[in-house]
Amino acid sequence: MRFVLRAATAALLLCAFVPSLARAGEWEQIDDDDGIKVWKREVEGSDFVAFRGRGNVRAPIQLVAAVIRDADRETEWMQDCADAKIVRFLSATDAIVYNRTGSPVPFIADRDTVLKSTVAVFPDARTVLVEFSNTTDPNMPVKDGVVRMPTLKGHWRLIQVDHSTTDVEYQVQADPGGALPAWLVNMVSNKLPFHTVRRLRDQVKKGGYEQHRLILEAAIDWTAFEQPPPQDTIRAAPAAAVRAE
Repeated sequence: MRFVLRAATAALLLCAFVPSLARAGEWEQIDDDDGIKVWKREVEGSDFVAFRGRGNVRAPIQLVAAVIRDADRETEWMQDCADAKIVRFLSATDAIVYNRTGSPVPFIADRDTVLKSTVAVFPDARTVLVEFSNTTDPNMPVKDGVVRMPTLKGHWRLIQVDHSTTDVEYQVQADPGGALPAWLVNMVSNKLPFHTVRRLRDQVKKGGYEQHRLILEAAIDWTAFEQPPPQDTIRAAPAAAVRAE
């Protein structure tokens, strides 16, 4: 996520900006490029918009899940990620992770967050759902000169298309804190899902995820995923599985 526009154009954008958000609760498609679609939605009680991106990744679902599990390497591919690490694992699938988003200019502080990440598996839908939301951890206190984000929540939804292709959905809503206006955050965040899914496509081609994949293969029952995929394999995870965000 980017939290700033160039100072030389900020004033002009402020004058020219006209809100064009969908009504709360409705998803509005705002982009469709390179096989990746992006939507936005107003969230009741918040000035910050939720964004969702979805596209296919040419990799087995187990490998995609392994890349997401390895938070230590998020600096290689997550948009503007300046630091990331696994604070501790709660189980083979769940974890507390830390993420810091770098600012491109010195007069705006970096943002960081501590997240709890949990995994749910829906074999009948051939779906792995990774939900994340901000939390606190005594091992990760607030750092001087960095703004701790008051809100960051979302999910990864991975649906097996076939044994070598995964339908990936990334959804996020964030309040970066500080004095940044909500309209500016919303404007510069609308490309975040697109870049995230596109960079994930490149990241799965890199090596080094064997250990994380082996752990997930041992912790999750993949029997249903190993069967020939049905014709209607692209379907949503149970609605109750994804909390309103």
